[in-house]
Formats: sequence, C-alpha cells, structure tokens
Amino acid sequence: MTFLENIYFIAIIPPQDVCDQIDVFKNDFKNRFYSKAALKIVPHITLKPPLNWPYQNMKNFANGLRN
Repeated sequence: MTFLENIYFIAIIPPQDVCDQIDVFKNDFKNRFYSKAALKIVPHITLKPPLNWPYQNMKNFANGLRN
C-alpha cells in the first residue's frame, strides 16, 4: 500500500445544474487565461482538506458521516 492510497477528503458535489453553471465559468476562465487545469476537477465544495486516514478505520469513518 502506498501513502496516496490513504488520502481522503470530504466534499459536497452540487446538483448538476449548478455544476453546469460552474463549468461555463471554468471554460470562460480557460479561454481567457489559457488554463486547462481548472477543467480537470469536478465542481465541489471541500469540507475537509485531504487527510491521511488508515484504511482499517474507513468503514467507521464512513458510517459516522452517514449518521
């Protein structure tokens, strides 16, 4: 197992209509500033930045989020 396999983050993905509006903005940004990097990321709101979490604890962690 590599270090990157234990990296997780918590995010909210908005409804599709909001994602579509964000994609319009991202495409405009790409065209005006020649930036393709913004198009690689799914529109989201990060609630918890990336963290290293042992895989063995992932089931409990996921259950806690559901509750």
